[in-house]
Amino acid sequence: MIRCIAIDDDSNALEIVENYIAKIPFLELRKTFDNAFDAIEYMDVEKLDLVFTDVEMPALTGLDFLGSLRHKPYAIIVSEEERYAVQAFNLDATDFLLKPFTFERFLKAVNKVREQIRLKTLVHTPARGEKPERDCIFIKSDYKTIRININDILFIEGLKDYVKLHTTDKPVISLLSLRALELRLPADRFIRVHRSYIVALNKIEIIEKSRIKIGQHSITISDMYRDAFLNSIQMMK
Repeated sequence: MIRCIAIDDDSNALEIVENYIAKIPFLELRKTFDNAFDAIEYMDVEKLDLVFTDVEMPALTGLDFLGSLRHKPYAIIVSEEERYAVQAFNLDATDFLLKPFTFERFLKAVNKVREQIRLKTLVHTPARGEKPERDCIFIKSDYKTIRININDILFIEGLKDYVKLHTTDKPVISLLSLRALELRLPADRFIRVHRSYIVALNKIEIIEKSRIKIGQHSITISDMYRDAFLNSIQMMK
């Protein structure tokens, strides 16, 4: 999950951002603020991945707020004034949203952050003392615990309270949420393409319009996940 906060002194604008965040499964809104000072105090004790902030606010602007941070999370700047865009990008903001913005434009900005986080994961190499990436996971199925090689997973299907792991051998059903299983898989090898599907990138055979072909299976790419998926594929070329 991408942990985030939102800052805006306009309650209506803040509510719009809250509603947009609620529609995106991989965003976790930790808190909202009507001023940047309270956000700074909160960030002293809480670890965050992403900040949404307005620019023009009393006492401390969103740009001054970002400039004051020693450890900057990813940032998406929102404003009614386009003239702030250059300053926003000079502060390494991932994107700049001009009010009013649509959910589609908001999602595009968020997907940029998600992709930057994925790329950071891709280039990360284990430091001394870190555990190397696992090559298997253990899944409870019925009354057994089954060892599954990560490289054998083709894709995972969410079925309400269950998941169905489609492997090169046979499918395995487990009482897990799709999100819980996603967190256990390497982020550089698996990607969510639909609220009900996670696919192994190296098992994809064909991509045609809004569908993926893996063996005899055809999987839909939903609009919500399309940009992040296509960016991941582009990085593999």
